[in-house]
Amino acid sequence: RIGRERLPMSDAAMDLLSVYDWPGNVRELENSIERAVLLCAGEEITPRDLPARLANLGTERRPAASELPNAGVDLRAAVEAYENDLIRQALTRTGWNKNQAARLLGLNRTTLVEMLKRKRLNGKVA
Repeated sequence: RIGRERLPMSDAAMDLLSVYDWPGNVRELENSIERAVLLCAGEEITPRDLPARLANLGTERRPAASELPNAGVDLRAAVEAYENDLIRQALTRTGWNKNQAARLLGLNRTTLVEMLKRKRLNGKVA
């Protein structure tokens, strides 16, 4: 349609496309791929060819730590709750695809699976 040969999509680019929420639905996806095909200088579409909102997924600045309350905090419980929340977010974002969720969390899939067993986080709960 735009006069260019089909280009393969790198695994990294495909991963970014699959974890993005797509608030603009199919039109936004179509426009993003069309743009990537037009801007791609190589033999395959890579994350650098995708719009910045996609290419920057996973490189966002980490949120600042919370302020320590005067009464103190149960550090182990706070870390556990934060870890569980991040795991649930990654699983929800990826439709419970453990490979993709592990990638978002910077873990091996087997490590994530073991964490889920240990924490008894199984099933699609939010």
